[in-house]
Amino acid sequence: MIALLRPLARRLREQIKLRLGLDEVRHTVAARRRRIAERLFEECGGVVRHGPLKGLRLAGGNWSIYDKAAMLLGLYEQELLALLDRPYPGRPLLVNLGAADGYYPIGLLRANRFERALCFELSETGRATIAANAETNGVAGRITLRGAAGPDLLAQLRAEAVDPAGAVVLCDIEGAEFDLLTDPVLGFLAPAVVLIETHAHLRSDGPAALARLIAEAGRHFRVTEFRTGARDPSRFPELESWSDNDRWLLCSEGRASLGHWLLLEPREAAA
Repeated sequence: MIALLRPLARRLREQIKLRLGLDEVRHTVAARRRRIAERLFEECGGVVRHGPLKGLRLAGGNWSIYDKAAMLLGLYEQELLALLDRPYPGRPLLVNLGAADGYYPIGLLRANRFERALCFELSETGRATIAANAETNGVAGRITLRGAAGPDLLAQLRAEAVDPAGAVVLCDIEGAEFDLLTDPVLGFLAPAVVLIETHAHLRSDGPAALARLIAEAGRHFRVTEFRTGARDPSRFPELESWSDNDRWLLCSEGRASLGHWLLLEPREAAA
């Protein structure tokens, strides 16, 4: 019996060593990403140097320090940022569901892409950070802060007198999009432009939930899917003296898989 168990015990030890090795690699990579972000943050004085949000001051925040390096160079979620940077005539309002520390609403207000922003944020710390960062960047009077977007989202939007025909909606709520963006909510938002970061990987029913959301959105909008694309860190003078490894690691957003977003456009406008 003991002889039979030895191969099994050996395989188990190998698997444990492999697991410990992977955990050590993850820890090392995370530590290096942090050092890279802190270095660039200091060298740039916490001010975005490139991209549509150039000039935005990134104060302390509710958002992970690991992402701030890419933010400073305009690389973070650049596919989404390009869509938010489009001209949206007749749409002065940005509604941000899951505003974190206000990177998008504050940056886009400062760049005068929108006249005002309505931000929903679950975290009390996040809301305090948005308020402080908005003040720092001179747009505090143009932002309305609210708590979490909840199951009564439709009532919340109506209570704020949101006119969907004059709004762009950005949704990043870590998987809750599948529960909150119901058919009645999507129907109400049909005249709006809606951008959704999806998080199917956070749910056991992720693929089915994503398919259902796309199908329901398709009844009201023209739906386009897009994913994380290429990055080119060699074009930034700030990184000329950096090693290849650090330049490319700076591009990482630490995702478990490619980022995935939905662009919902009004059918009438699309036609």
